[in-house]
Amino acid sequence: MIEEARIKKNLKQFTFPRLSGTDYEIKAYKKLTKEVENLNLKYKVQFFTFSSFYSRIYPKIGFSSVSIILFLFYLNIHMSISIILILILFTILIISIILTRKPEKIQFITKMDSQNVLVKIKSLSKEKKNYDRIALFISHLDSKGQRFTIKIRIRIFKLWITSSISLTATIISKNSILRGFELIFYIIGLFPLIFNLLSTIMMLLNTTDNSSDGAVDNASGIACNLELLNHYSIPENRLIIIYGFFLLELKNAEQWVLDIFIII
Repeated sequence: MIEEARIKKNLKQFTFPRLSGTDYEIKAYKKLTKEVENLNLKYKVQFFTFSSFYSRIYPKIGFSSVSIILFLFYLNIHMSISIILILILFTILIISIILTRKPEKIQFITKMDSQNVLVKIKSLSKEKKNYDRIALFISHLDSKGQRFTIKIRIRIFKLWITSSISLTATIISKNSILRGFELIFYIIGLFPLIFNLLSTIMMLLNTTDNSSDGAVDNASGIACNLELLNHYSIPENRLIIIYGFFLLELKNAEQWVLDIFIII
């Protein structure tokens, strides 16, 4: 039976800062494997290395590059200089996009170690149709704190989007639609430009840290998965079920999610 007390116990024991790549994440990993072992179940561990570039640096490169490009268009400095600077920024963006198509291949900046945990419960049914339908229950084991709260981060992102659109519209109007009114549009464009630069600076200042207890994201998911694991570890309750406890979402776990009927 599903027990509320056990869910609360697991929620409490996994509610602590556990940033990926740190000793705190290892602590969470050891707690998890101990819980699985207590159920007399076997598990597999996939060790891997990852870089801080994709999740922590790449977004900042993208947003700041776009802001600088808009700033150059707004200034409307000598065409050849603008083209050179914009080409450099576009090159940086393209290289970043190419690199992040396969983030698991990125091995520079800060490299860290982590691991995924996989628990598979086999069905006792001998009917072939049951083997064609596998349910995968997943939750990520780590937590990630950031300098600014989620509410502030959303406001910063909205401000960046709004100011970028406004500034782009102003630049287009100044340079092509309403020529002869450049000074007016310089003044009008100054406001979205300032907001855009401020929001970009705030994004750059938003560093990742190990301050989040991660109760909602995602100790709650771990607790629910462990409770379901406890339920389906009883032979008469069994289906074909795979439990995955992943770091960095589904990083390096693609081979485990192929041919899955349901992913929860």
